[in-house]
Amino acid sequence: MTGSSRRLTAAELSEATGVPIKRIERWRAQGWIASAGQIPSRGRGALAHVYDPHAADVEREIARYRERGMKDDTPTKG
Repeated sequence: MTGSSRRLTAAELSEATGVPIKRIERWRAQGWIASAGQIPSRGRGALAHVYDPHAADVEREIARYRERGMKDDTPTKG
């Protein structure tokens, strides 16, 4: 992951971690990770969620994703 505290879009976080964009978006939609805000996206004036790559919930889900062989979507308890 990046060493800065810059907030990343799902695409940037995906590129930095190797986690698919759809998986990151699913985690947010299911409440497993929290968005750190929104920024204007490229395109039709919609907003894109941004994430803090060093937030505990984001780091936890990325680590769990890697530990489980990058397959399982069962949330971590606790």
